[in-house]
Amino acid sequence: MLIITLMKELLNKTAVGVALLIGLLFPVNSVVFAAEAPEATATNASSITQTSATLNGVVNPNGVSTDYWMEISLGGSVVRITTRYGAGNGSSNVSVSQTITNLTPGTTYSYVIKAKNANDVVGVSNSRTFTTSSSSNPVSAPSVAATGASSVTQTSAVLSGTVNPNGVSTDYWMEISLGGSVVRTTTRYNVGSGSSNVPVSQTVTGLSSSTTYSYVIKAKNTADLTSTSNSGSFTTQGGVQTPDMPDATATGASSVGQNSATLNGVVIPNGLSTEVWFEYGTNNNFQYLTSRNSIGSGYNSVSANRY
Repeated sequence: MLIITLMKELLNKTAVGVALLIGLLFPVNSVVFAAEAPEATATNASSITQTSATLNGVVNPNGVSTDYWMEISLGGSVVRITTRYGAGNGSSNVSVSQTITNLTPGTTYSYVIKAKNANDVVGVSNSRTFTTSSSSNPVSAPSVAATGASSVTQTSAVLSGTVNPNGVSTDYWMEISLGGSVVRTTTRYNVGSGSSNVPVSQTVTGLSSSTTYSYVIKAKNTADLTSTSNSGSFTTQGGVQTPDMPDATATGASSVGQNSATLNGVVIPNGLSTEVWFEYGTNNNFQYLTSRNSIGSGYNSVSANRY
């Protein structure tokens, strides 16, 4: 009854009264805003082979923590749902991609990207299609050959070979064995997706003198096919091992002030425990030197600096 009376009084007054009435009936702090959905856009697929493809797109979380996944369809039915990954909670586009395998050659698939935020609001992208390569050219495993070792010293060797990707993107690595057991696995490198032999080589260090090692090259393509080369062997040089000097390179000064500067450089210990210090001066006499610090005994570059 009080509201009705108040309405009558307000309607008999100016537009200011009408505005007051609206404020009473619809308090500002009672307005509920719908949560904004994340935005997802599917772009063209890439690295398409007979059995695999990389699906690409962008996701904009619109300020709320968001996960995304992809749904792959065949003939209008969803046949694959990928793993969910986080896209953060930013307000700008985030590039996303996932590689799917075990597809059927010569087949047209479609896919969408779905994104769901912490408020359970879901955004769905546009649909994209791609066609896997025809089965008339079946995928072959990479062809691999070990061709021997060179530059053999007491503690190192350069191992060489060839890898033919046979038309599918391929990674390779080397496995070094001693007495039938693998003692070293090298870094993986990609050799592309061509159809001809690619020369490959890697240097291995930290070996024992007067020791016979064997090695193979392994290669795996994006169709999950792996090949192993023939076995190569080499024997490191004998005698008393002469340690390699550490390698040191000065890279310049930084943060130079009126009475101070930071001296920088890199050092490779080459396998023996190594200390580093800096010598400096106003001429080539280098009348000043810094304190010594140990940088270990590895084979990788170590940054060094003094203030």
